[in-house]
Amino acid sequence: MGSAIAGTDEPLSPIGRLFLREDFYEFANLLVGLEKPIDLEASRLEIENSLLIKHPRFGSLLLRDKNGKEYWRKTQVDLDRHFIVLADRVGEGDDEEEIVNQYMADLAVSSPLSTNKPLWECHFLLAHKCVAMRFHHALGDGISLASLLSAVFRKLNDQSPTTVMPSTSSLSKKSQDKSKAWMFVMVVVKKSVTDATINDVFFAILSSGLSRYLHHRSISVQDGLQLTGIGMVNLRQEPGLQEISNMMKSFSRSRWGNHIGVHLLPLYYPMGVASPLDYLRRAMDILTKKKLSIEAIARHLCYKLICNTTFGISNVVGFQDKMSFAGNPIKYMRTNTSALPQVDACRQIQVHMTSYAGRADMQILVAKDIIPDPKFLAKCFEDSLLEMKDAAIKLQS
Repeated sequence: MGSAIAGTDEPLSPIGRLFLREDFYEFANLLVGLEKPIDLEASRLEIENSLLIKHPRFGSLLLRDKNGKEYWRKTQVDLDRHFIVLADRVGEGDDEEEIVNQYMADLAVSSPLSTNKPLWECHFLLAHKCVAMRFHHALGDGISLASLLSAVFRKLNDQSPTTVMPSTSSLSKKSQDKSKAWMFVMVVVKKSVTDATINDVFFAILSSGLSRYLHHRSISVQDGLQLTGIGMVNLRQEPGLQEISNMMKSFSRSRWGNHIGVHLLPLYYPMGVASPLDYLRRAMDILTKKKLSIEAIARHLCYKLICNTTFGISNVVGFQDKMSFAGNPIKYMRTNTSALPQVDACRQIQVHMTSYAGRADMQILVAKDIIPDPKFLAKCFEDSLLEMKDAAIKLQS
């Protein structure tokens, strides 16, 4: 165990304690793809000299007293215990994307992080030029963690740390060489319906894609069947990523931590869908009502809520500019959240989006005993987007 520093104890927040329950043990995983071979020494120095190491959460042990109450205690960080270096390939075959995605999927159901060190680690996949970062959700939510990474990553060809980053959110096909094309398609669809947003388009894709999946798999479902999921909502007064120094201030409008709420999101199997764009109109109606309500503030995360919903979605804002890590240009960023197997079994489908430099990635996690063919599900999402694009072009012509 690391050398704990007495007199530095700080209690966990209520949501932080929730994420540590055995029935709600949550992780956040970030995959960073790099253009050049990884320089381990340069990567180590970059992290060692960054605010990540100096941040109180990333330099603290999770401890429990005799009454079971959790608290943080500062410790000396030994980077060697947080770095997992894999020199060889981590999978068979020639499809690099498939191999790396499978590694991320395996991380999603792997063993918990050890509590004898701060709750984070970095996996260096040298043969694949990737770094997989794993964080416990008790450390902070997606906005907190992404903002902290602004102190680790730097703008390409700029040695100064990144500061404020614009808030953007979007969706694309996983394949990076097509991501900008898919982004363009989503914008075309968005413009076809007045006041629609990219988030509306994403929710419409999810609704249409799931309906398409059920239909093509000849699963007998009643017209109008409702599937209910949860969408995570940032409750901070100021949206988007923030300068990490501002997040650490006592009375900041965008404080560090887990400041998230939940929207219950209903999806309906066809029921009166005459045009692919009807999915978008329905999504707009649902999300607009949710945004005007206080549901996200009033509704709290709990195990019962998670286990009585079919899907979960999240949208992590990212960097607008091309970035680098230890001088190595970043090609893409992908995120997912995961939990222990008994928790993930409750959520049959999880969809996570991350935007980066004008493109984005969608990661899909499924319970394979219920969705045995996730690649086909992904194709259903893609086909739904293309169908909406064709309808949008026809409407505009």
